[in-house]
Amino acid sequence: MGEHTYGFVRRLISLFLIINSYKLSIMETNKLIEKYTYRVEWSEEDKLYVARCPEFPSLAAHGSTVEDALKEIEKVVDIDL
Repeated sequence: MGEHTYGFVRRLISLFLIINSYKLSIMETNKLIEKYTYRVEWSEEDKLYVARCPEFPSLAAHGSTVEDALKEIEKVVDIDL
């Protein structure tokens, strides 16, 4: 195997390992997020949806839709972990 080919193969293997590591990280995060309960309620005062996670009472997030609020609280829980 030539030196140029060897370097290319090494870079390809490194990229493969990085991608697989990233995929595992996402899968582990998704498993953790799915373990918790989320509650989204309309806040008349704020005119936004407020999302909370009862397992982490100090955390909250908001959004203009239920979906946005839910995505935000999942991010907050993920960061807190």
